[in-house]
Amino acid sequence: WVLELQGMEFSAAQEPSDVTIPRGMVVKKNFGADGEASVEFQEEYDLRQTVFSPGDGYGGEAVAALVLRFVKIVSPLDVEVASSLRARVLVRLRSPGLEKVVASTKCREQAKLNFEEQLKAEKWCVPHNGFTWFEDEAALSMVWIPLDAT
Repeated sequence: WVLELQGMEFSAAQEPSDVTIPRGMVVKKNFGADGEASVEFQEEYDLRQTVFSPGDGYGGEAVAALVLRFVKIVSPLDVEVASSLRARVLVRLRSPGLEKVVASTKCREQAKLNFEEQLKAEKWCVPHNGFTWFEDEAALSMVWIPLDAT
């Protein structure tokens, strides 16, 4: 299942049939030569736990529209997931500009600390092995877990 909505691509193994985000659903935005960013849901999440109302509808398009209330991909280096969405996610950032920030091990450790501090303020944390740099792709992968779930 693939759906494009408001410049974002939503994909999953199969289309959601109610208002539950399926495990593995990806929300991605491509910025051409500047890179791309995505958020992958690591677990199923029932949107009825949030501000859902029956008027929002059901199925893939409704789930995508609801997710857009919580997930903002502004640039390849700027992704926001609202703290009210309490699901474990995998955030992937790919950008040539990212290499400058995390190319060396020392810079990578500092970048990790900076990300962790910023996320903590937004009620998220990165587990011990949840921060991975892929040098050949100039990509960073981070697992975000709601602070109250740790």
